[in-house]
Amino acid sequence: MGQGVVDDTINEITRKVTAPGTQVFTEGSSGYKDGVKHWLKSSYEPSAYVIQPGSAKDLSEIIKILAEKKTPFAVKCGGHIACPKFSSTDGIQIYLSRLTNKHYDSTSQTLTVGAGCLWDEVYGYMEQFKQNVVGGDHNKGVGIGGYLLGGGFSLKTNQFGLGIDNIVGMEVVLPSGLIVEAKADGQYADLFFALKGGGNNFGIVTQFTLNTHPQGKVYGGILVYNNPDEFPKVLAATTKFATESKDKKAAIETAIDYTLKEGTLKPTCAVNCYYDDTKPTTDPFSEFVTIVPHDGKLQEKEHLALTRKLQGIWYLSSSKQNDDSDSEMRDEVYGHGRWGSISVTKYNQALIDAVATEAKNSSEVLAANKGLTAHYNLWPFLPTIYDHSSGGAWPHDKGYPYTPLLVYYLWEEDADDKFWIKHMKDAIKRIHDVAIAQGCSKADAPIYCNITLEDTPVSDIYRGNLERLKSIRAMYDPGRVMDLAGGFKI
Repeated sequence: MGQGVVDDTINEITRKVTAPGTQVFTEGSSGYKDGVKHWLKSSYEPSAYVIQPGSAKDLSEIIKILAEKKTPFAVKCGGHIACPKFSSTDGIQIYLSRLTNKHYDSTSQTLTVGAGCLWDEVYGYMEQFKQNVVGGDHNKGVGIGGYLLGGGFSLKTNQFGLGIDNIVGMEVVLPSGLIVEAKADGQYADLFFALKGGGNNFGIVTQFTLNTHPQGKVYGGILVYNNPDEFPKVLAATTKFATESKDKKAAIETAIDYTLKEGTLKPTCAVNCYYDDTKPTTDPFSEFVTIVPHDGKLQEKEHLALTRKLQGIWYLSSSKQNDDSDSEMRDEVYGHGRWGSISVTKYNQALIDAVATEAKNSSEVLAANKGLTAHYNLWPFLPTIYDHSSGGAWPHDKGYPYTPLLVYYLWEEDADDKFWIKHMKDAIKRIHDVAIAQGCSKADAPIYCNITLEDTPVSDIYRGNLERLKSIRAMYDPGRVMDLAGGFKI
């Protein structure tokens, strides 16, 4: 695509979209920088232009022009996807940061929220109503759009299912420019199904309506273990929690992290502990608390304050964890990186030990290959998490509680992409082989699209739903306009 075509497209957009709420930014402006910025350096592309649409109506005009001119584009909310060119482009970057409306309806107990919002601001808004939503908990600056269109695992998932199971309705700008309301019933019920985990294949969602749930104070925190001699105890406690805990309000996330900093390898094991209520009489995290020494302590906080604290599990090498103040978190990470995952239905000690072995093996090749971080993340859920599944593009049916076991690598330069991506694939395969042998996964388990490598086949993501999704895609995007944007294409 030549620069002349992109220039012609942006000229047409500025001629037809004259509302003051929509702005176009060029390189060098602060609006441009915010628009192209991504959490990982390797996810960034220098776009020709950035557009911040001010309304669904303006976005409707924009997408019609993009379709007519066949101009590459990308849609970004928070920019936390690790796959290059999924929410970035060398064409026209659409940045939804102006679509941040929020309205809580106390009668229906639902929240209507613009797709440009970040989870931090949503939680902050909901505090005044003592209600909350099932949302992203793990990184500062995570946008609601990509999270919900991918599926949405949460510290509240044991109680309320995935983020997509809590969506009541969506406002969608179709590739034709038509603006519609997609709900579980009515004319666009098939579109509603497809958007719940179907990514950006069917149009651009500009607004979500979400169920809310009562929210009081919560109990928890992050416990950080810097002595490798204690790691086996932490992993054994993780196994015990994963196999014995039955409390839907209790959730943990255990990370094994090796980071090379200034030539020194720093091994860390950390556990996020979250209890969706005040501290119970019997502490569900006592096994972790009694492992000493560790940094951090568990305490009661407001939900937003605690989730900000838990974000530290992704920054174990960059800031000292403490419980007196929230650690400063970065919304950008220097370097190249990827997320990968397998899907498991449960954990046992053999599987967790296999993950620990892969993490240790990965740490041993960091220095020779300009690696920065090897991070493995265990997130056990109850087997009942999909008992109230409302269905959707991503398969999550009752009796099949597949959840992601995550791998994250960070390295210095794009010259090392090939090595680290292959290393990740090999490690993931070995872990998956153990998981299958232990009865913790199956060969055809659906892969979670929000944390997988960019060359993952869509058939591995959507499995038995793929043919239905293809039919829905053909209905709503017959000209395949959304192929002009990146992502997993159905």
